[in-house]
Amino acid sequence: MVDTKVLLFACCLLLGSGVVQASKSYKFEFYQHMIEEVDTPTVFGPKTGFVGTGYVFNNPATVGQSISSRSIGRVSGLYFFSSEWVAENYNTVYFNATAGEFFSGEGTLYLRGLWFIYESSDPRGDYQELAIVGGTQKLRGAQGHVEFEKIHIPGSDALLFKVICHVSLPEKESEYTYIQL
Repeated sequence: MVDTKVLLFACCLLLGSGVVQASKSYKFEFYQHMIEEVDTPTVFGPKTGFVGTGYVFNNPATVGQSISSRSIGRVSGLYFFSSEWVAENYNTVYFNATAGEFFSGEGTLYLRGLWFIYESSDPRGDYQELAIVGGTQKLRGAQGHVEFEKIHIPGSDALLFKVICHVSLPEKESEYTYIQL
């Protein structure tokens, strides 16, 4: 019986030990310009009440606060309300050819999380955070988080967010072991 326990313990150690992969961290920022006309199409409607209402968006991303500053891509996705005050967000940040050399012309970040809805006078609505759950091309294997800081423009109803990305990328491609199924 003791031999079985020792063998089981050894197996648990082997299965529980993960491979730590070296990563490199990056921080960069851009501005997301919320375009109201794009947010109006309902993807799906509620069975009853407000919960379940969903919207699509496709907003420009620029290096500066002005919509006419250099474009680096788009922030697109969908959100739906899981309660009156919480929206589930599925976002993709598309970086275009003008985003800079780091992205080699293109790449994406995939974001996921909850967006909390507050009254416009409540300062808690000025900051939101979503998790980075992946990426493609130069951003393959991305992890981290993205901060959305609302920018108030005096005399304007425009909705603008400063987007701060905290991204960790694997140092090199992982080598995979082929498993026969």
